Amino acid sequence: MVVDRFFTWVRDASVDQRLSVVAPMVGAFLEAREREDDRELCAAALTVLAGDPDVSVRAALAEGLVTTDEAPRHLLLDLLWDVPAVAAIVAGRCEALIEAELVEVAASAVPEVVLALAGRRRVGPGLAATLAETVDRCGAVLLVSGDADLTVATQLRLVDRFGEYADLREAFASRPHVPVTVRHRILEKLAETMGNLVVLDHPGGEERGRALTRDAKDRATVALAAGANDAELTVLVDHLRRTGQLTTRLVLRAACVGALRVVEEAIALLARVPIRRVSALVADGREGALRALYARAGMPERAFPAFAAALEIHRELVEETGGCDGRPGDRARFARRLVERVLTRVDLPSRRDGDDLVALLRRFSADAARDQARAVAAERLRPTIPALAAPVAATEIAPVVDAVPEILVDPTRARFETEAVVPPLEDAIAEAVAAAVATARACDAAAPAAAEREDLDEPIGLFSHLRLEDVPPEWLADGDADEVAPAIPAAVATSFLRGGLAA
Repeated sequence: MVVDRFFTWVRDASVDQRLSVVAPMVGAFLEAREREDDRELCAAALTVLAGDPDVSVRAALAEGLVTTDEAPRHLLLDLLWDVPAVAAIVAGRCEALIEAELVEVAASAVPEVVLALAGRRRVGPGLAATLAETVDRCGAVLLVSGDADLTVATQLRLVDRFGEYADLREAFASRPHVPVTVRHRILEKLAETMGNLVVLDHPGGEERGRALTRDAKDRATVALAAGANDAELTVLVDHLRRTGQLTTRLVLRAACVGALRVVEEAIALLARVPIRRVSALVADGREGALRALYARAGMPERAFPAFAAALEIHRELVEETGGCDGRPGDRARFARRLVERVLTRVDLPSRRDGDDLVALLRRFSADAARDQARAVAAERLRPTIPALAAPVAATEIAPVVDAVPEILVDPTRARFETEAVVPPLEDAIAEAVAAAVATARACDAAAPAAAEREDLDEPIGLFSHLRLEDVPPEWLADGDADEVAPAIPAAVATSFLRGGLAA
């Protein structure tokens, strides 16, 4: 057989000669299916080529073997652990290897190999979880853009590592069925990125950056929750509670912008009352029932007047205006009217003008006024921008900073409605801008002490999923009189007092 002469010929053959026999030798191996002796001889010849000192020969062998499921497994494994140029070929294209073998090489964190694994046609959940820890930014985009089987934990890990980059956020935006908790984490990372930019642009503005980041997270969270379906909303609210992000500030913001579904879901979860019962009590509006429900949810008493007023005024505005009227900025206009009425109706005679709760409500009003002004301006300016803007040459476009998000325009609202009946542009913008300026000036009052705002930012129900038997016994033991009892974390103690831990 010709293969017999290969073993003596290959010792003196040049690199080009050895390259020329790789494809014929792979073909001979595949054709010898029914002849066991010939197949063993061909496998031995391929093993010699797999140990060739020249990388190009081994790479050519890898190219030939990855296209078949009949390749000798020992050769595939040898090539998989070869130099990166060879290993990447097998890692990215071979379908004969099992996930455990791929996970092992993924853990090695060789950049070229890891990138090839991320670009595979099929990536299982175990491999994806390992890659989420070892890939670079390009590999993360490949994983999200492809058909990889990504669990929620894997997606969250990718967002935690690379969520500040626009290309990963765009990949998630194009991926179908992204869990709501992942979408929320993406919004959080975006808010954190923008907050960091504020700190960099304004020396000494670290506190301002933190405040903007917190407000941006809350606004994005409420917007995401308001647009979620019932199942997603339940998951998101529970996620917020378990991660310590479900605060009185967040629930009050949702109430003041008219996101009642978010409020009802949060109260139902915290108070452990069926959502239908909570919805009925909110719709009925009886203060005694609302106060009992509010207290059972473990929220601070001093915020209840604003909370109850927001629910009552929401019902009034719906009766007066029918809700959103369809005009540009209608949702923001509704929210501004709601929170402005809350400010005028809530009776806080014992509190000074700089009280944190009053300042918080004024900030909600300022946010709504700004949103309304932007919505009106965007709606009116959108039809004129394409006609007025000059074309920009590709070479003149400056590189875009990754951290800055792309502004997406809804094409269904980009039409120029010539027959629409709308108020004059000056009046609409003037109304919104005047409200924004007034509320922004009102927010310039002195900031309250940190201790005064603790209960608004304190996580609600963080330990409510625990049982008494889950608490370490030394926390509950009386102990000897001469021994100092171990300290109980304040959050757990508060949860006990509010009935958060079920015996």
